[in-house]
Amino acid sequence: MRLSPEIVAYRTFADNFLNNRENSQKIRPLQCSISFDISRRMADRTALLISCSAEEARAIRERAKLERRAISGYMLNILMRALEFEERILAKSTGLHRFHSSPSRNTIRPAGPRTAILLRCLKEESERIRRGAKMRDTTISGFVLHSLRRSWDIAEKVSESLHHKTEA
Repeated sequence: MRLSPEIVAYRTFADNFLNNRENSQKIRPLQCSISFDISRRMADRTALLISCSAEEARAIRERAKLERRAISGYMLNILMRALEFEERILAKSTGLHRFHSSPSRNTIRPAGPRTAILLRCLKEESERIRRGAKMRDTTISGFVLHSLRRSWDIAEKVSESLHHKTEA
């Protein structure tokens, strides 16, 4: 009888996990199954450490909370839309990448204390973000923060525009 690759992988994981003396006395088969399931699903995930000011981190957390999203989900939503938009524009217009607004590698950082935010994402998403930053010749953190600021600026302008229309 031929076993599926998933069964073979589970058996290998279980054998290695349970054969460890420290684990064998503490771990039951159900716990081993749960550990395998988690490790298998997390294999295609990664994280990017985004360096930012404490004020930028506060704004990100606050805006994510307003949208009832996890911080990574909030940031990824904005980043993936920005990347998709720019990829469509660049695909239609050769040479346009030289003219679009991009963050400078030497962007002046806001004064004050620094911190970092952990952006959890799929490996594919992290590669897209890395390519986006490389295409703009900036750091990953610089690209992420530039995309967030641009999104915030657009949202603010739309809000102001709607506010002016209701006043008129």
